[in-house]
Amino acid sequence: MEKGPNLRRIFIFDNPRTWSHLFAKLFAQQPALQLLYHPFLPAALYGPERYQVKTKHCQEADDVQRYWGESEEFREWNVITYEAAFQKLMEATEGAEAEVVGKSIFCNEHLNALMRHDVMLDYLKPDMKMVGTTDYNPTCLPDDFLATLTPIVLIRHPALTIPSSWRTESNIKKLQIEDEDFWLLTTYKWSRLLFDHLHRNSAEGPAPVVVDAYDVVHNTDKLASMLCKKFDLDLQAVQQTWEKLPKEQWPDHSVVVGYTKDLLASNGVQRGSGVPLEDAFDIDAETVKWTAEFGPETALKMKKCVEAEMSDYEYLRSFKVAI
Repeated sequence: MEKGPNLRRIFIFDNPRTWSHLFAKLFAQQPALQLLYHPFLPAALYGPERYQVKTKHCQEADDVQRYWGESEEFREWNVITYEAAFQKLMEATEGAEAEVVGKSIFCNEHLNALMRHDVMLDYLKPDMKMVGTTDYNPTCLPDDFLATLTPIVLIRHPALTIPSSWRTESNIKKLQIEDEDFWLLTTYKWSRLLFDHLHRNSAEGPAPVVVDAYDVVHNTDKLASMLCKKFDLDLQAVQQTWEKLPKEQWPDHSVVVGYTKDLLASNGVQRGSGVPLEDAFDIDAETVKWTAEFGPETALKMKKCVEAEMSDYEYLRSFKVAI
């Protein structure tokens, strides 16, 4: 499955809450790119082949799944299969690359939506979570298509992604922090498996580019300049500010709004104030904050979740683009 000359097929592989939509927003006005968000998410989380039917989670989360299966709001998502999702991706990719359009796809997807189910279920076994990498394509993307992509692995500090995921997932999906579903969407195991596979096989395709979300927000100029040079993009078209979108123009789906409302309500990159967590990380200090926000029991469980992901995060971060 070949791509034409000078076509980038940029694909961002990420975890939830890694600022992937913000990252894509920076490049949304690139004349050479056509953006596509989450082609596999409906199949993975809402369709008939969704992985939640194979995982252990609390009754409340199961009730939410049952409600969504009967809801008119989810009717279109509930019938999407992985094959249909890949067909959508291929149509978008080939449509962008058509001679009359002459663009390249710029797609992002959460890795929990792309992973092969057998791989994820294997890693749910206690003795597997500490296993290192193996050399195979762990995703549902065909090998020949994966080899045509320009892969970006987007990461963010677990002490930021895991609490953020807990805020959204406990509210929207009613997950509990010990549910298997929560681990599947917060672990960096999938990013590491995919990175190692791509890295080992980079002679047959582009080497993976690792981007830390810290640089997306705090080193935006330097990161954008580097990526534009690397992918032959227009630096002048990178946007760090934009007009705030009126609420009446927000997506008409409650779940989409639930996950993206902060970006929808923004008018540019929000850098906050004070020292970023990554510059002065103290797990005990963060646990005190989590205790105040979530209660002591959840805070201790969250601390264990963060500590468990630090090794894979630091490993991936050691390969991040130099800024």
